[in-house]
Order: sequence, then structure tokens, then C-alpha cells
Amino acid sequence: MCIFCKIINKELPSEIVYENDEVIVIKDLSPITPDHSLVIPKSHAKNMIDIEPVLFMEVMRVSQAVANQHLEENNDIKGYNIIINNNSAAQQAVDHLHTHIVYRKDANEINYFSKKD
Repeated sequence: MCIFCKIINKELPSEIVYENDEVIVIKDLSPITPDHSLVIPKSHAKNMIDIEPVLFMEVMRVSQAVANQHLEENNDIKGYNIIINNNSAAQQAVDHLHTHIVYRKDANEINYFSKKD
């Protein structure tokens, strides 16, 4: 069983931001910005290739709703990235689909999309 399935089954602790019947949103254990969160479908799917389209739409709906609410409630947050890594070549660290919500105070806070030399 993967680490996210254990979190979903409450076998491992996590800081839950939001939860419904289909997804759970938790704080990332290694955040790249404050409040960096993960939106995880409760039904195991390795990545975007494997997930059912209806469930993927719910993951994205919740990602948008949680991110927009956080943006509205925190004046210092000026934007956010929603990121999905698919397979190890794209730096997917856990083989269970999830979106990263990375909150941004300004464009220079991190350089996530920089090319390595």
C-alpha cells in the first residue's frame, strides 16, 4: 500500500486541509512554500494516464476551490501553481496521482520551471 493510501485510510497522520468522499487535501510534509498542499484522490491511480476522467475532474475542481479559498483568506498570497508530476522522469515521487498547490507571494519566491544546465 502506498503512503497516500495509508494517509487516506488514516493509518498515517497528516494535516488535513479538506476532505470529501472522493479526495483528501493535506499539507505537504516537505513544502516548497508555506501551506503547500496536495490534493489526492482516495481511489488509487498511479498518474493522469491511469485515473478515470470523472475522478480527475473532481481532483481539479477541489484543487481550484481549495486554492482560491486560500488565496481569498490570505492577503500575502498573490497567486498559486497547480502542478502534477507524471512518472519518475517528471519527478513524481509517490506513485499515486496528486496535485501540488504551491502558493506564491511573488514570482521570485521559487523558480520551479527553471532549466538545469
